[in-house]
Amino acid sequence: MGSDIIVVEIKMDNDISDENRAKLRYAREHFARVNELQKEQRYFFKFLSPASYDLFFKALRNGKYRDFKSDIEAKLEM
Repeated sequence: MGSDIIVVEIKMDNDISDENRAKLRYAREHFARVNELQKEQRYFFKFLSPASYDLFFKALRNGKYRDFKSDIEAKLEM
């Protein structure tokens, strides 16, 4: 999306585990560091599962992908 790069990791709908909580946290930290080190592109990391496919692609079409949070991301943050 222009100079924004969206990195998506696909998961199963109920793949709620400590491993995925850690993956999400470390991926977000990694891309925050990447974004701090350069200004040419802006990276956004998302976990996505089938339950959120439609909403994700709607957010892409509407340009609201930056703030989009999938169902699995919300569950992993609990």
